[in-house]
Amino acid sequence: MKPVGKILDVAITPLAGGDYFVEAVGQVGSGGWSRPALVSRGAIITADGTLEYDFLAQPPPSGSMNTAVMARHKASANFGGPGTDIRGLRRVRIYAAGNYMDCPLPRD
Repeated sequence: MKPVGKILDVAITPLAGGDYFVEAVGQVGSGGWSRPALVSRGAIITADGTLEYDFLAQPPPSGSMNTAVMARHKASANFGGPGTDIRGLRRVRIYAAGNYMDCPLPRD
């Protein structure tokens, strides 16, 4: 798994029971990428209130023939819920090879 090239969009949706659903859209430089995933950098909220993920995907096999077009992929993750301490959480940050994007936590 390798980081996607660029993050295009991030959205957070509150769910029942204190859970949250985060979805990111990333871009890669060719076709043939698979298994996009948001991988937590750890369940620790940083001092500035950020929960961090890497947007990873499986690149095409070396030497394979792939289209030379920008391709988009979506990946998602859930966080929070009963028994999870997310006090102080202000945003989720998603990292790619070429950028990162923050999304503020929706408040009631």
